[in-house]
Amino acid sequence: MAILEALRYCKRIGLEGFWLESNSLSIVNCLRNSWKVPWERVEQVEECRELIKITKARIQHTLREGNNLVNFVANVVIGAVGVVQFDTFISLPTKGRCILNMDKAQVPSLRIRTRSINNQTTEYTEE
Repeated sequence: MAILEALRYCKRIGLEGFWLESNSLSIVNCLRNSWKVPWERVEQVEECRELIKITKARIQHTLREGNNLVNFVANVVIGAVGVVQFDTFISLPTKGRCILNMDKAQVPSLRIRTRSINNQTTEYTEE
């Protein structure tokens, strides 16, 4: 679980009082005790809750559109071999820097769904 790894990292480096955002409403609600935790995730969720207390983190849900940079970096890392680390602005790929600059400038990010409607009808014949 990515949130658990992020919390472990923040604890290890001594980071406190930060906002942790996730576009997974179910995870956020489980961490907030609003929803029941699936039994196979109980240990991970309990560790997350403990780390949230230790680091004084605040967790909130964000829409996927609010997580463009995270989604971009995750996709870069998924396709990579070995360790990928971005610790400076300039180390981000060009598209990542563009996303970050748009976020800092508060340019809204919109997701537009397109779907094509197929007007074909199915004909039924009687036999």
